[in-house]
Amino acid sequence: MATKGKSCVLAALLLAGSAHAADDVHLWVRGFIPDSLSADTADGTARGVVKASDGGCFSTDQRGWSDEDDASSRLSSDFHLVIPDSGVPVVRPSQQRVHSAGTIHQVDCQSAQELAASPTQLLASVVGTPSQTDAKTQIHILAAVADPQRPWSSSTISYDVTFTYDRTTKTLDYVATTGLFPAYEAYASLNEGAAVTVLRSGPLRRNESTEAATVELKGSVNLSGKRPMAPTNFTVQ
Repeated sequence: MATKGKSCVLAALLLAGSAHAADDVHLWVRGFIPDSLSADTADGTARGVVKASDGGCFSTDQRGWSDEDDASSRLSSDFHLVIPDSGVPVVRPSQQRVHSAGTIHQVDCQSAQELAASPTQLLASVVGTPSQTDAKTQIHILAAVADPQRPWSSSTISYDVTFTYDRTTKTLDYVATTGLFPAYEAYASLNEGAAVTVLRSGPLRRNESTEAATVELKGSVNLSGKRPMAPTNFTVQ
């Protein structure tokens, strides 16, 4: 009887707590090298291989767009923005840390056989403190790694994103700046629901004159399963 009584009390507490459950917004952002950037073999370079400016070659991430949170990438940010009914919102990394860098696989340009593999170092890693005004919670992230296609330059694979979540409307606004290379994607889910595409950009072809170019993106998506708002828009600057 005592055990049964304790179970009933625990169940009641859990039920009461669920009425004021937090909103858990899972966000994951990635910069990756898609297969579409590999050569068409006209210069003898194998498919799935990208040539660097120094003449060496490295493999792509062997994929296109993907909302799988473990898809291969050169730069990744994965975290939960937990917003309680009352109290301070917090950032909870999905893994050991929010930002992570991938691995550069140097390969033979013609055969695509791997020659060497080396981890990529994070050049920038920023996770802002969430701020809240009424029903809106904002979080800023910034991450960057070296650009394997331009090893001699200061060019990076990078993104700088500010997310604003409105708990009343369940919408997620974003303002982002990315590099011109390679491709960038972001997804979100609310309370472990289905993944929603937040943004997709690139890959854009570039040359020396666009070395320092960036891509500006902004938009809004609804995370409650309703029809998304206006699609992503971007301008190259």
